[in-house]
Formats: sequence, structure tokens, C-alpha cells
Amino acid sequence: PYCWEQSQREPQPRRTVTIGVNVTVYWAQEPEELLYRGAAACALADVLTARGLNVRILGLSVGSDCSSKVRKLVTTVELKRGDMPLDMAALATAVCDVGFFRMIVMPAEFRHLPGVVDRGLGTRGNQKLPTADRRGIDYLIESDVTSRGAAVKWLRGVVDDASQLNNPQA
Repeated sequence: PYCWEQSQREPQPRRTVTIGVNVTVYWAQEPEELLYRGAAACALADVLTARGLNVRILGLSVGSDCSSKVRKLVTTVELKRGDMPLDMAALATAVCDVGFFRMIVMPAEFRHLPGVVDRGLGTRGNQKLPTADRRGIDYLIESDVTSRGAAVKWLRGVVDDASQLNNPQA
């Protein structure tokens, strides 16, 4: 009986775009190398959200010879579901901070690996995501994006491509 007593949001169906971030880093990489890659992914998420799209974000880790029984390891961590609001601080921590990868992702991987974990924790380096694991990812920023210039170049390329998402026919 009282107008404006309660306000409830009704989710509307809309397209969900998935951004994949290869958060893989190796022992000698500088923290800012992941920072640039993560910042580009955060910026894209912000642009797509502002355009009215749902954004899902996946953190991806790629390693080789991580244990005596695992030759190739690909780990996927859902950092943001498509129906969640964009919390830039939480997202930046997960995709920009090398500590998240080294203190959260890698120990979680090793807890579930069969065999004996390699003393050097396997080979990480600039390993790219295998083609089979790219399915369902609309935009992927790879581990070879390690500088500000490379991150800006990647972001400009995908934002130009994402401009087609505003077209209802796309």
C-alpha cells in the first residue's frame, strides 16, 4: 500500500562475456609484469560492464612437470561469476597481485596433484593456455603480456573488437 517502501532489482537476461587472464608467473618474474596484464583485464571488465554486459572472469594457471605424475597442468579459477557485481578491488587483487598466484593458486594446485610435487614446483615461465582450454573464453590475455605497452596494445585491440558487442545483431 505504501509506494517506494521496498525496491527489488529484477535481473534481466543479457549476454555474458568471459575474460580469461593467464595469471601464470615464474620465480624470477617481476611483480609488475603480472600487474600490467591484470590491469588490462580489469579495464576491459569495466568497459564491458559499463556497456551493460555481464562479465565473467577466469584466472588461468599453466604449468609443466609439476609432479611425478602430471606433465601438463592447467588450472581454472572463477574469479567473478557473470551475475556478480564488479568489485574492482577484489578483482585487482586476484589478477594483478603476484602474491595471489604464488600464495593461493599454486598451493591449492599442489594439494590436489597426484604423485610427488616437483621440488622446483614445476616449470611455469611464459606458458600459453593450450587451445583446447580456450573454449568458452571470449577475450584472453596471455602470459606473454608483461609490460605496460603490451597491455595497452592488447586492451586497444580487444576494446575495438568489443565495440561490436553493442550491436544487437552481434
